[in-house]
Amino acid sequence: MRDYCTDFREEMIFENKRSAARALRSRRRRLRQLRRRGVLLILCLLISFLFLTGFRHKTPAIRPAEEEIYTAVRVERGDTLWTLAETYMPGYGYDTIPEYIRSVCRLNGMHTAMIYEGQVLFFPIRKE
Repeated sequence: MRDYCTDFREEMIFENKRSAARALRSRRRRLRQLRRRGVLLILCLLISFLFLTGFRHKTPAIRPAEEEIYTAVRVERGDTLWTLAETYMPGYGYDTIPEYIRSVCRLNGMHTAMIYEGQVLFFPIRKE
C-alpha cells in the first residue's frame, strides 16, 4: 500500500510540474506575439507620421537679388537643363554652367536636374 501512495504522489508532482511548464511556455508565446504586434504598430505609426508630415525636403523661398529678373521657359521635347542653361546663362555672371544649373534647380525647388517635356522652369536673367 505504501508503494502505491508514494508512486501516486510522485506522479501528481510530475503532472503539476509539466502543466506549469506548459503554462509558462504558453505565456512566453503570447508575450512574443504581443511584442511583435507592438513593434509592427509602432512601425506603421512612424511610417504614417512621416508621410502625413511630408518628410520630403522643402526648399525655402528664395528672394531674388535686385538686379535679377526671371524668365519662364516651357521645356520642349529634346531640351536638357544643360542646353537651356547655355541659352540663358551667357553674360549673366556665373563662372560655370554647373553653377548656373545648381542655381536654377534651387530656384525651381528641384532636387535633381531631371526635366520633363511641358514643365515650366524659371531662369534668372540680368536686367537689360
